[in-house]
Amino acid sequence: MCSRPLWLCLVLVAVLSVGCSSGVSVLEPAVEGIEPNCGDRAADTAVTVLGTLPVKTVASHEGSEAAIVNTYRAWVGARELLDVKWVDGHTLTAVVPPGIEAGTYGLTLQSPFDTRATKDALFEVRAGECHCTPKCAGKACGNDGCGVGGTCGTCPSGTQCSSAGTCDCTPNCAGKTCGDDGCGMGGTCGTCPSGTACSSAGTCGCAPTCGDRECGGDGCGGTCGTCEAGWACDTGTCICMPNCSGRGCGSDGCEGTCGTCEAGWSCSSSGACSPPTCTPPDSYATCDVDYSYCGLNGQGIGWCCPSTHPHLCDVAEPSCYSTAAEAAAICGGSCQECVP
Repeated sequence: MCSRPLWLCLVLVAVLSVGCSSGVSVLEPAVEGIEPNCGDRAADTAVTVLGTLPVKTVASHEGSEAAIVNTYRAWVGARELLDVKWVDGHTLTAVVPPGIEAGTYGLTLQSPFDTRATKDALFEVRAGECHCTPKCAGKACGNDGCGVGGTCGTCPSGTQCSSAGTCDCTPNCAGKTCGDDGCGMGGTCGTCPSGTACSSAGTCGCAPTCGDRECGGDGCGGTCGTCEAGWACDTGTCICMPNCSGRGCGSDGCEGTCGTCEAGWSCSSSGACSPPTCTPPDSYATCDVDYSYCGLNGQGIGWCCPSTHPHLCDVAEPSCYSTAAEAAAICGGSCQECVP
C-alpha cells in the first residue's frame, strides 16, 4: 500500500507505468502561472510557481524503499531562479533574482526527467516597486495571487477556505465515529455497522428495538416508554389494570365492574352496597303481603318496610306485623309501598 499522500502515489504509479512499458520513466511538466506575476528589477522577488510537477523515482536495492527525485530548475527569460523548491505535485517556490532588465518574460521549468515546459509572457520585471493587482473576484478567502501573505480574506470560526476561495463549514467530528458532522447537507462523521445505532454523542452502540412497542425494555438497557398510573405494561403494550381493592360494586376503572348489589340495594361512589331506604307514607297503611307495618317514627307517622328487612324501619324496636290484616287492624287506612 502507498503510504505517501494520494497525489504522490498517483504520480509514482504513472512514472512506474511508463518505465515498465517503454523502459524510459519520463514525464513532462506543465506551467500554469506564477504569483506574483511581477517584480522589481532591483530586488529579490519571492514567487510561487503553479503547474503540473511530476517527480522521478529511482530504483533501489531489493527490500528498500525507492528514492524520490524532485529537483526542479526554473528560468524567467534567460535568468535562472534561485532556491527552487518542490512543494507538491502542483506547487514550487523560488526567488527571482535582481538585475533582470525591465520587460515581460516567459517562465521555463525543467523537471527531474530533464524535460522542459515554457509559458510565454508570464512575469513582468519593472524598474521600481511592483504593485500586484489582487485576483479575488468570486473569492472570499485564500491566496490573492500576489505572493506570500496576500489573501482575499479569512474565514470565520467553524469554517475553512476551499480551493475555490469559498468559506465552507469545518466538519466537527472530534470524538465522534458516526452521525451529523455539523455542516448539514447530509455530512456525516461515519456510519455504524449492522446491528448497531448511532447515539446522540456520535458513537456506535446497541440498537434499541422498540418497533411499535410503547413500553418495556428496548433491548439495550433502556426503555421504549412507561405507562400512566393505573396501567401496566404487557409485552410492550400498556393495558388498564382493574382496581377493586376495598370495593364490592361499581366500576373497576377499566370499563369493567367490581360486582353488583342485590335487588333493591344501591352502589355508593366508594364501591359499597347500601340497603334500600323507606319513604314514610302520608298515613297509616294497609300493607301489601310482602311488607309489614313498622309502627310510628316519633312524629305520628307510620310506614311499611319489607318483611324480610324489618330492621330498616326508623324505630328503635319496631313492632312489625307479618300480614296485611294485622297491619290494617293497627294502622287503618291505606299503605304505600316502600320506595327504595
